[in-house]
Amino acid sequence: GTATPGGEDTPCRGRVLLFEVVWQVAPARDGGGTRWQGRTACIRDAKMACTALSGLEGCLVVAIGTKLIVHSWDGRELTPVAFFDTPLHTVTINVVKNFILLGDLQKGAHFFRWKDSASEKLLVQMAKDFEAMDILATEFLVDGSTLSLLATDMTGN
Repeated sequence: GTATPGGEDTPCRGRVLLFEVVWQVAPARDGGGTRWQGRTACIRDAKMACTALSGLEGCLVVAIGTKLIVHSWDGRELTPVAFFDTPLHTVTINVVKNFILLGDLQKGAHFFRWKDSASEKLLVQMAKDFEAMDILATEFLVDGSTLSLLATDMTGN
């Protein structure tokens, strides 16, 4: 995701860039060996900055402005299939299975579950911080069958 600040009087715009990257064997005339080769597979413009993104069960979850949007990929384009209005400014997204941990710059951590069935696609909020917390980073901690949520803020908590 990208952000293009426009200045004081112009809103910030963003884009989601999706790349296709392949590992290729170079011909002998080019020195042989292997190399990465890539191309832009999709560009999706956004009305606000794209501040965080992550893969989610074959989909792409993207924080665009004050929205958390899940996009499906059909091989040609990204199509929004679900969204959730987030509090202020998302700085981190972490995913484990169908669970999403989101860190907001001023409103703390938020925990979601992704429901993807034939009849519905939903982002369900399971928990959130009720105390204001300036989140810098979030992460899941997995210990056997225990899933813990970790967040750190600007004051070192």
